Amino acid sequence: MIAVVVLAAGSSQRMGQPKQLLSWPPGAFTTLLGHAVEVAWASAADQVVVVLGYQADAIMNQVLSLTRSSVRVVVNKEWRTGQASSLRAGVESATRDDAEAVVFVPCDQPGITPGLLNRVMAAYRTSGQPIVVPRYKDRRGPPVLFARPLFPALLRLAGDQGGRSLFDAYPDQIAWVDTRNDAWLVDVDTLADYEALRDGR
Repeated sequence: MIAVVVLAAGSSQRMGQPKQLLSWPPGAFTTLLGHAVEVAWASAADQVVVVLGYQADAIMNQVLSLTRSSVRVVVNKEWRTGQASSLRAGVESATRDDAEAVVFVPCDQPGITPGLLNRVMAAYRTSGQPIVVPRYKDRRGPPVLFARPLFPALLRLAGDQGGRSLFDAYPDQIAWVDTRNDAWLVDVDTLADYEALRDGR
């Protein structure tokens, strides 16, 4: 079983408002977080876990009620300590269902598609490597897959350490998924980022 873990616990400090609640795609009756959930369920994933933290109750009520798919919601009460706490929360949730691998998807990268998720999962199946990373030329980023043998390493992460820190620790255990464009790498950190992406700039 492979679980997609949607990371949505941050406070969106640079945005000035919860980015999880921003409407996406333009004109649609959903949000950045709702879009990420729909993308995850449109892939070959067996389970979708959403990790919330900042304003968890409001985000859960206003966003997840708009999605057409069921998800497991995990509230990371330690979200203030950094990204590692959300990775741990996602891994611990997936482990309860004996997931063999998890794929981390930030809710603020709306360019991630079901097709890319499927390519990542397929590369895991065919390569047998415990880490699968998409890349465009020399750029790399989520959605990244980690298999069960590396769950203990993920659970040891602290502060703002992300899964990227394991790339250097296990360089010979990575399968790369090369892409033809970098649309999936665009993230939404500020209101200007959101407006530019919304307007197609």
